[in-house]
Amino acid sequence: MTIGSFPGKGVLRGATFGAVLGRGALMGVFAAALFVPAVLASTSLNPPSDPLAIGPGTPTYSPSSATLPPLAAPSAAVARPGLAVAESKNDAAARLAKTYRDHHGGKPLWMSGAAASPRGLALIAALEGASEEGIDREAYRLGEIKRLLARTTPADAQTADLLMGRAFLLFATDRLLGQSRRALPFSERLALLAREEGVIPEDLLANAGAAPDFGLFLATLAPPTPQYDLLRQGLVRYQALARDGGWPTDLADGASIKPGDRDPRLPEMRRRLAAEGLVVGSDPTFIGPPDAELLDDFLVEAVRIFQAAHGLSADGVIGRGTLVDMNTTPAQRITQIRVALERWRLLPRALGQTHLLVNVPQYQLYLNEGRTTVLSMRVAVGRQDFETPLFSDTLRYMEFNPYWNVPISIAQAEVIPKQIENSAYLAKKGFTVLPRGVEGWDDGVGHESVDWKADAARSYRLRQDPGPANPLGTVKFMFPNEYAVYLHDTNSRGVFDRSARAVSHGCVRVQEPALLANYILERFTDRIGKTAADFSGPTPKVVRLNRPLPIHLVYITAWGGEGGKVAFVRDIYAKDRAIRQALHDTAASPDADATLAAK
Repeated sequence: MTIGSFPGKGVLRGATFGAVLGRGALMGVFAAALFVPAVLASTSLNPPSDPLAIGPGTPTYSPSSATLPPLAAPSAAVARPGLAVAESKNDAAARLAKTYRDHHGGKPLWMSGAAASPRGLALIAALEGASEEGIDREAYRLGEIKRLLARTTPADAQTADLLMGRAFLLFATDRLLGQSRRALPFSERLALLAREEGVIPEDLLANAGAAPDFGLFLATLAPPTPQYDLLRQGLVRYQALARDGGWPTDLADGASIKPGDRDPRLPEMRRRLAAEGLVVGSDPTFIGPPDAELLDDFLVEAVRIFQAAHGLSADGVIGRGTLVDMNTTPAQRITQIRVALERWRLLPRALGQTHLLVNVPQYQLYLNEGRTTVLSMRVAVGRQDFETPLFSDTLRYMEFNPYWNVPISIAQAEVIPKQIENSAYLAKKGFTVLPRGVEGWDDGVGHESVDWKADAARSYRLRQDPGPANPLGTVKFMFPNEYAVYLHDTNSRGVFDRSARAVSHGCVRVQEPALLANYILERFTDRIGKTAADFSGPTPKVVRLNRPLPIHLVYITAWGGEGGKVAFVRDIYAKDRAIRQALHDTAASPDADATLAAK
């Protein structure tokens, strides 16, 4: 189903997902074929083991990061560049709504006489609920619309109709493109809408008027992934928790508390976990048991659930990382969910009927088929000084028993120093030394003939043969790109036992490469019936896909689960701050200088 039943196609381009005003790249048509990350098929590698059952696998992150900083409060002394311009340009939305109405005989789209039509009432209800999906609703001028509706003059009815048309166009572009793009003039947003989603505003208005179920039509404008709906439910839940007083966030730092220990901080921790709904079972004595200062079995289980939901090692020990998360406020969690919702709005809508999605800060890969996650596994990603880039592409081929062609930077910083220290290192590890820039030379040169203390990496390239010492392991999954990153196996399997897995030079290491390769061999190649084991050996073997498999490297730090539960992971590359600030900067107050006169 296309967005709002519009003709056209979605276009995903080559910009990084990390950019607030950009998206990723992959040609394709609109697709409602997205996924339910909270539902796992039987092939899932890491099903949730705790009662929260949040998302596939176990979201994990480093417990050493600091808690999220709160957003700065708006201040008259702090300019919000782009907002005034963007809001004045929003008058273009009103002019567009008026032009559309004039071209259709002046017939109101949102009014029936002096009152709002059912379509208009449905729009107002959706605008009022915008904050429940993390969108600032002040730009829609709801207050002015309601004041006009309270009057009964024809002029007021016409003005209300125009304002509702304006609000609809702004709300639609917020959902389709992201609120953070309000910083752009409205005309530029319309150009992006046409280029990225194949949608023009006249079609938006026409389909809004023709839709037999306007509420259902509005729903098609939101990101079609169930994650968006789950995060909306989570946002509503955390907003309610905040209204109800939240939870204690002043838990004192101190020594780690282990199961069976007593500590005077534990009664307050019980109240904190209970406030977030993390009481195990229906034990009425959870908050006030006979010995509230004892880390007993019920409290240990609640702590483990909390740790699993926040990506910590679920060992039941209350250490510094657990305390940091316990002291994070409901307002900070609300902001984190809003950022995640905005990231889904910024992502391409057409992810692909079958696609790979790597959520970098969650250290998790999902293989989604239709609306089902059929395979999930842990991954390791780039460390902070070698960030895994965020973009969309298509998987083109797999290479079994791959060579590792060592990048110059790694050769200089890591490999050559080991050769200088031990002259047998390269030979022992299966490296071949090849002259750089010489085509067709495959025999190598003698390690002993190279002056490694000179800038050897500029004159020679290092290639490691397939085998147990090769860090790419048994297979790599290739989607050629400007960043020279890819998915691959690893010879360091212990990394997947760690909760913090930002360890690579930018590539993504996968926990179960054979399972992924077998799936691709069966469904995306002409090697049906073959498995990864059939391609093992001492020499590289390339298997090309017979159709591209979309892959998306994304960055989402809040992952929705059933019942409004949310898993939160660390912002390992500190990328959420830009989105938080963009949402803050594009939060509008009513546009006072754009009073419309009905003509």
